[in-house]
Amino acid sequence: MKVVANVVTYKRPFILPSAIHHLRQQRGYTIDPILVIGSCEEDRKTAESLGCVYVHASNDLSLGSKSQIGINESKNFDPDFLLWTGDDEWLTPNWCEFFIPCFEEYDMVGTGIVYLLRVLPKENLRLARLDIFKHNFDHQHYLTEPSGPGRIWSRKALDMVNWNVFPNVTGLAGAPKKKVEAAGGKVLWYKGENAKMLGIKGPWEVLSTFDKFVRVKRDAPEFFHYDEIDPWLKENFPYYFDWIKENQNGITA
Repeated sequence: MKVVANVVTYKRPFILPSAIHHLRQQRGYTIDPILVIGSCEEDRKTAESLGCVYVHASNDLSLGSKSQIGINESKNFDPDFLLWTGDDEWLTPNWCEFFIPCFEEYDMVGTGIVYLLRVLPKENLRLARLDIFKHNFDHQHYLTEPSGPGRIWSRKALDMVNWNVFPNVTGLAGAPKKKVEAAGGKVLWYKGENAKMLGIKGPWEVLSTFDKFVRVKRDAPEFFHYDEIDPWLKENFPYYFDWIKENQNGITA
């Protein structure tokens, strides 16, 4: 089974290699190729230095439109499965191992449980678990769509929607799940924690900062804040636990 991955980036040479590393560490599956969708020469050089296929998309385009360009290019590689993730998101090594068997019943899969790690120079790490099913987002479509990073589509699902996956919007929520379901497909919006996705919130510009996500009260039901962060990181991302500790004060935008 051929798994192709798409990673959208823009001027993040510091964090992008870590996202690529976690794709290449997937147990039981070789993700090849990994397409990096970027918008400048720096993105191209970083992608090619990592052995990825570089796909150019103007930075004037929305994130959804950039992502669609990656989807279009991926079709040329004839994948059985297509995985989308961000340049500052890490997937545990069992991500594909856990989710791809689900395609015996489903056509698209994604998670509703997101972990967020704030990594800022000379500040304490902060880790939170976000339950999208309960979170009171400003935009209600988030309540009906799996998290963007880590979503996987089967070839069947892509054909069902004519490979037209993402809308021309700033973010990525709303349309993909609805499109697959409207075409008669089934979507798994996973509520468990057998496979985990961690969003790294550093000093670089992001659509939603850590503080924006956790602006609700600390005891709100959709959040669980970790006081003991190191054990969790060591268990789920052991290699990059050391990387975080060694590079925290050197992390740049």
